[in-house]
Amino acid sequence: MSCTILILLHSLVNSESCVLDEMATTFNRLIVRL
Repeated sequence: MSCTILILLHSLVNSESCVLDEMATTFNRLIVRL
């Protein structure tokens, strides 16, 4: 049971980091345009 919770938490953290990376790249592109 705890293993499943750990896996779910790990996947959530990974998805959040992916979203943060996407936001960072988009932000950098906006800065480059300015």
